[in-house]
Amino acid sequence: MRPQTSSSTAASPSVPRLFPRTRSSQNLLRCAHFLPLLLFLSTTTFIRNLPFHLSPPSLPAQYARFPSSASSSSSAALRHTTLHSSPSLSPADRLAFCEDALLFRPSSRPPTASAPDLALLSCDPSRREWNTVMGPLADPYAGGGGLWVVDPLEGKVRRVEMEWEEVREGTGEFHPLGIEVERTEEGEDRLFVVNHRANRSTIEIFTLSRSPANSDPLAFTATHLATLSHPSFTGAPNSLAAYSSNSFFLSHDHRFNRRSSLVFARLANAVETIFALPLSGVDFVRFDLPRHGQEAKVEVERVISGVAFANGLALSPAKDTLVVASTTRRQLLFYRIDPASPSAAPRLELIRTVSLPFLVDNLSVLSSSSQTSGVHSPEDETFVVVAAGHPSYLALLSAAHRLSFDSGPPSPLASLAAAVGLKRLAEWRLKYDWREQDGGSWVVAVPHPLSSLSSRGQEEEWETVFQSRGRPEEGGFGGSTTAVSGEGEGRGRWIVVTGLYAEGVRLVRERERGE
Repeated sequence: MRPQTSSSTAASPSVPRLFPRTRSSQNLLRCAHFLPLLLFLSTTTFIRNLPFHLSPPSLPAQYARFPSSASSSSSAALRHTTLHSSPSLSPADRLAFCEDALLFRPSSRPPTASAPDLALLSCDPSRREWNTVMGPLADPYAGGGGLWVVDPLEGKVRRVEMEWEEVREGTGEFHPLGIEVERTEEGEDRLFVVNHRANRSTIEIFTLSRSPANSDPLAFTATHLATLSHPSFTGAPNSLAAYSSNSFFLSHDHRFNRRSSLVFARLANAVETIFALPLSGVDFVRFDLPRHGQEAKVEVERVISGVAFANGLALSPAKDTLVVASTTRRQLLFYRIDPASPSAAPRLELIRTVSLPFLVDNLSVLSSSSQTSGVHSPEDETFVVVAAGHPSYLALLSAAHRLSFDSGPPSPLASLAAAVGLKRLAEWRLKYDWREQDGGSWVVAVPHPLSSLSSRGQEEEWETVFQSRGRPEEGGFGGSTTAVSGEGEGRGRWIVVTGLYAEGVRLVRERERGE
């Protein structure tokens, strides 16, 4: 529901200030004094990123293999499918434009049960109207998002029912981004969701359970428990990693908010992205659910600072390592977690940095045991981070803003390059059409500690799991934001990949005997 607006009865129109005189604007102005220094320090990063932006990699129509696979897992041995929702659903409720995903084992299922693990997705078909990370910010009321459950072995999907008064009555917005599920002491599945509302961001807390009135094994209901609000959430919260059922790590992808009413803040947001300024970070959030009609109690403490575009988060199975994706630096940052005291936020120490060939988005984790059984063991000291992201920012920008362009060097420069034998420069072109592609996809597996992933026995920091240039007519799938991998008992392995501006969700699985 759109908010009502009131007309002003001022005697004379006021000229809007570029920086209104408020305490928050004064803080922003103080930060502005440091921007020249930060820009200078980031110049080398900007120059280093230019080849990446101007010469994107050549990708296959589609390619996949499984993490830690000893064989080549050629495409002939795999089945690629894009799963879609039922055509009977309205366009606003369809399975599309999914951002985060996680491997989900329902609490109602015994740990030794042979039923398949599921994937839980956050999706928002109205993302082209409301995207607080990269725009546009056209209309937060044009539609809303939803949560979906995927059964990878059966190739089925189903939308999660929402038991939430605000959504049912149309008095609140739901634009989900990062999601996480944590088991409570009572054995319930507690769901955390980053929600980018029209004027602020919040963290929504749900209980996720099977729908009692429906026999469909994919029928789940998310019952709303609380909305967490805090001044720090008004910025740019992105991804979650649950530390307990009442605490979590929360990444903020920018220091300056694209939704701000200040012109300076909106410009600074763009500068922060372009120059990969290390101004974002990760918070540790503790909360108590509301009681007796009171609001939820929320405590926030910054535990990681100085990250450029802090995005996806992943906790190791033992919860002693936090992995942070730095999107614009194209890096994974590994932090050792010191639990400290129960009443204090844990302390984190950077222990490893891994550079990747794409803009890293979201992360998921495979433990050594889950690679064979599909189940994470808290005792696992080794694990594999599955990182998804975008090999071309311009291709993603084209998909996000419905842009089409075809550009190359000016004719005089092209002629000169051809004359002196610089054929590659003379023939260089950037060509993207949002109607033909959804942005490229690249997913890799990163072991920690460093171990061998390669069939050649060499120690490699990462290995490609999925690639596509994102053209649906070629069978490709673009805009990869998250990938989760699992295995069905006796039925082979699978990978689910979400696409930020893709219709449906990509499923890659090993062919069963007889297929």
